Amino acid sequence: MQDPALSWTDDLPVCHLSGVGLSTNQIYREDGNRREAHAFEDRNFHFRHDSCFLYGVFDGHNGTRVADFAAQRIPAELLLGQLQPNFSDTEVQEALKQVWETLLFSSAASNH
Repeated sequence: MQDPALSWTDDLPVCHLSGVGLSTNQIYREDGNRREAHAFEDRNFHFRHDSCFLYGVFDGHNGTRVADFAAQRIPAELLLGQLQPNFSDTEVQEALKQVWETLLFSSAASNH
């Protein structure tokens, strides 16, 4: 069984032209030590594939399920040939719209 902390997206080249910043998830106790305020639920990615650069930040309100799903599926839907270097802004927007529709449909189907 695959380690849930690993993803196929771990093999994609990280885009070194940018980074994704996240705020700390720590609170300071009266004794000066730090601890997590709550379980860390946010997910992000920044990939480069050919001449496509893809970035995403997902806020996992009340759990990581949806943030994990989006952070793994969006790159799968966009980086495996769906986007081409010569796409216009309109074509990129249409590809993003199709990805959202695919994700919403597959998510709704898995909940039934």
